[in-house]
Amino acid sequence: MKPRFLSTVLTMSSILMAGLTVKCVFDSRRNSCQAACDGNIFRAAFHLANRKEFAFNVMSLKNADGRPKHSWRVAAIISADNSFLNHYDLDESWGSDRNLRAASIAAAQFVCRNSQSHDSSMTNYAAVDDGGYRSIDRLGRDIFLKRSIPDCEASVLLVEIPGSNMLWTDPRDVSLRDIMSLGRGCDPLGIAVVLTNGSVLRLSQEAIVDLIEYDIRRGHGGKMNDRE
Repeated sequence: MKPRFLSTVLTMSSILMAGLTVKCVFDSRRNSCQAACDGNIFRAAFHLANRKEFAFNVMSLKNADGRPKHSWRVAAIISADNSFLNHYDLDESWGSDRNLRAASIAAAQFVCRNSQSHDSSMTNYAAVDDGGYRSIDRLGRDIFLKRSIPDCEASVLLVEIPGSNMLWTDPRDVSLRDIMSLGRGCDPLGIAVVLTNGSVLRLSQEAIVDLIEYDIRRGHGGKMNDRE
């Protein structure tokens, strides 16, 4: 073998190995981020379900215009750690000066680093609110962590929102149309959802909407908006 040819082979081999190493590191980080994201959306649902009566009370508070005062995410974080009430006032609207300052306290459990380019005061997790159908209401019907319920019979509770610019204390959630317009994020396995049986799945937008529409057809409340 000629020295120049050998040198070329060794150089190409080095480049290939470097590329494989970078890919392995990238895949490892992505898998690590995916696990963290899946864990975060599960914990958000768990804290919400753990004190669902309190959560429903918080979400029932309305402003003078009839809009919700607070997000379910606020209820979930208070359920996990009520010291947040030292910064956040449930008697005021989420958009008050005091509560907006409180929102600057990073709520890392509501962020998926795999699909978020904004700061950690934004959230990647939302419930579904569409035409009178609210996925959060399923907590009043289903028993969270009831693993005996197959995934196809459980309801979607929370959905990952890639690249969100929604403040985590904002009461807004997403409609079926919003879900269909989501980017796919950077995870080829799809968008994370947590079901009312405690399962965390990664699905396409179409599959998520199909599950929700099936839930509505089963008579679990609300009307189905035309998303065409």
